Amino acid sequence: MNTYDQKILLWPSVCFVFKWKDYHEHKDNLINFCYKLKEENNESDIARMVKNNLFESTFDFLEKPVQPVQQLKSFINEKIWEVLQEMNGDRMKENDTVHVNYESWMHITNDNGYHDYHVHPMCSWCGIFYAQPADTKEGNGVNRFYNPYNNLYSDYGSLYQTSLYAYQPEEGDLFIFPSHIGHNATPYKGDKDRIVIAFNAQVEKLSD
Repeated sequence: MNTYDQKILLWPSVCFVFKWKDYHEHKDNLINFCYKLKEENNESDIARMVKNNLFESTFDFLEKPVQPVQQLKSFINEKIWEVLQEMNGDRMKENDTVHVNYESWMHITNDNGYHDYHVHPMCSWCGIFYAQPADTKEGNGVNRFYNPYNNLYSDYGSLYQTSLYAYQPEEGDLFIFPSHIGHNATPYKGDKDRIVIAFNAQVEKLSD
């Protein structure tokens, strides 16, 4: 039985997983649109040195005026708001309104394609939507998230401070995490392409 008077969490790195329950209604159109962008060579030219055998779209994916993309953006907006309320608590006022600016892109990966370790600067929250995880599993295309305090002393008293967390996704999952958490995508190979849609979120308060 616990006997402490309070438990105080100081600067926890909290991540959230949401399931888009209506994804089956939009899946085919969303995936087809991703392939359309690839066929049009609508590709970014950012940080190529940490990527291999991976198609990355330009960073305006969620601004595309097509129905499945805008349905996904509405879902993401709703869940980002939930995260803000959960994490900020009474630091936010009931009548606060915010605007979220997104950088967003999609990846199509196969043939041992991967994305090396990196962080996402200049935003508060990041997210990955698993449009088609396909054959993703531990050691094959998973996203690994790394302990931001891993440079500190560790012994048997800090077992809770694991060095990394590998997320096993399901189709239609949205994984939201703080931007300071470093992560990668391990090499992927499968019968189907691995397709994810990712974003950085800058949150601006609009009202006093």
